[in-house]
Amino acid sequence: MISVLIVDDEFEIREGLRKRVPWNEYGINAVMAASDGDEALQMARRHQPNLIVTDIKMNRMSGLEFLAEL
Repeated sequence: MISVLIVDDEFEIREGLRKRVPWNEYGINAVMAASDGDEALQMARRHQPNLIVTDIKMNRMSGLEFLAEL
């Protein structure tokens, strides 16, 4: 099973990517979403997604800080 984690602090962007991209056409079976870097870090460590799509500029922890921590 291939999985993706979408990380964005803007609900519309995060949910838009999650719902509007035809992930199953790309062989992606599980799509997870996190609203900030802290939540994403926990999810990534727990689920180990194959692909992470992250916003760079977010509150509390930027996308770059999230990736460096991961």
